[in-house]
Amino acid sequence: QPSIFGFAPSQELVVRKAKLALKVFGYYRPTINLDVSETDWIMTVSLGSQVTWNQVKVEVLGDGAELTAFKKIVANHPLKTSKPINHEHYQKLKKSLEIKASELGFFKASFLEQKLLINTDKHTADVRLIFDTKQRYLFRQLSLSGSALSDEFLASLILIKEQSPYLQSAISKTHQA
Repeated sequence: QPSIFGFAPSQELVVRKAKLALKVFGYYRPTINLDVSETDWIMTVSLGSQVTWNQVKVEVLGDGAELTAFKKIVANHPLKTSKPINHEHYQKLKKSLEIKASELGFFKASFLEQKLLINTDKHTADVRLIFDTKQRYLFRQLSLSGSALSDEFLASLILIKEQSPYLQSAISKTHQA
């Protein structure tokens, strides 16, 4: 099938893309043979040994380190020693830490370290994810203005309290009230 530019895909490109796709699932040294005829392309794949997780360190630092939400993410992540690696799981773990930080008001959170080291000779992968939530933002002062409704009635609808930690869910619930 020609590309959008009218060029037929090269055999080398097809093999390279197949190898790249297999890396996601931990197959870093597959053997791929491509037999091409006028009408068919037949790919034969020998996966070889799958890379497994070896040393896995996932740590949360900062004000969020003791929050249950972050502890659950760290305790329940799928990157377990001796299990086959999956790059999608690694990326989802990183993303879940970032999303949770945003939901809980850790707007300056960042990774101090995010390393994925693959040893293709030993078929192992080491991970170091050190996530610093830094300081949590608080709702400081709340003010209501420009409404025909009484301040008392409006205050009864607001679920956010001054000096309470930022929570995206509290803003959403208040907005829906």
